[in-house]
Amino acid sequence: MLNEIRAANKRRTAAMLDSLRTSAPAGVPLLLESLKPSSDEILPHLQSIFRNESMNVRHRLHVAFALMDFGLADSNVVDFIVSQVADARSDECMNFIAALQYAHGDAIAAMDSMSRTANSAEEWKHKARLAMLSLYLGSPNIAEEMCTPHEDSVQRDHFIRTGIEWHGDVSVLMEVVAQSKVTSLQSAFSILVGSIPDEDLQRGEQLRLATVLSRWHTDSQASGLHNATRWTLHKWKLMPDSDRDLTIVPNERREWYVNHQGMTMIRMPAGRIDDSDRSITVQLNAFHLADSEVTVAQFEEFIDHPYADKLGDWRKPTASRVNKDHPVELVSWYDAIMFCNWLSEQENLTPCYRRNGKQELNPSRKQKRDSWRMMVGANGYRVPTYAECEVAHV
Repeated sequence: MLNEIRAANKRRTAAMLDSLRTSAPAGVPLLLESLKPSSDEILPHLQSIFRNESMNVRHRLHVAFALMDFGLADSNVVDFIVSQVADARSDECMNFIAALQYAHGDAIAAMDSMSRTANSAEEWKHKARLAMLSLYLGSPNIAEEMCTPHEDSVQRDHFIRTGIEWHGDVSVLMEVVAQSKVTSLQSAFSILVGSIPDEDLQRGEQLRLATVLSRWHTDSQASGLHNATRWTLHKWKLMPDSDRDLTIVPNERREWYVNHQGMTMIRMPAGRIDDSDRSITVQLNAFHLADSEVTVAQFEEFIDHPYADKLGDWRKPTASRVNKDHPVELVSWYDAIMFCNWLSEQENLTPCYRRNGKQELNPSRKQKRDSWRMMVGANGYRVPTYAECEVAHV
């Protein structure tokens, strides 16, 4: 009778271990819970299986997760788990997070080392996965490095794209991200969470994240963070359609401000651009530029203003054809400068354009229009120059 019980227990243990090895990632946490009552009996088997390096890698990984869960978080197990981050299935992420929590310091050290290897090989997706896991363990170092401005944004882009599909509960990351001094990480994280499909992000997570995103949106000095949070909050329908109620005057410390029309203006630093067509270098002073194109709604407000100086021949799109938040179209240069003058007047600034008493042919509409000149020293709104657009694009 005793032998039969032992044989039955052996078969049960083998079946449970086989289920663990071959389980889909989502089933691993439940299987680990079911194994815990038999941990003393199963642990030697787990250790033996893990030592078998010829085993299927995914099966061995699940065994390593179990060893961590049962308290055997030695360096060999940690190093093996970290070594599998690059090629693991995306839905395995939660299991990595749960396992590595048991060896916090060793796991962070192993991921920092692996990150340097990935960086040397320019394996940005691998590095981004390590960055996300490190954030869950409370270390922002890899993520900060990826999101710090470089000559190009390839690392930041990979951090965002990878994080969209390689994550757990992202709301728990907010504390470590908020404590970072690197605002470019906070702006990248804001875009990341806003890009996660609605079916993968619970409303409760959105609301917890939105509490901090809203504060960043209004309080941050950095224009990139202000814009990133606005995009995400607007996508989640957790903020008004515009910043009209967030009027903030320009100051030297803040990189952005919001005018009385709800338009966000970004401060562009002084710089220069090489004009290869004319073989010259253009030096630019600092200036402010709208963070997005003028929308249909904003231009309609100008057209509908009873005292605005306007041409009056712009055709409004029908409501069924265009979203009012879309960029306005079919606007001539004359429409644009008159809109700028009107906007300057609304903000109590000196308009930048004035008629010079002459007329000129408008080639696009084959009709004569009043000729205009730029007013030197005016502090109002104007159309950006080609060089300014190039600097902003860079």
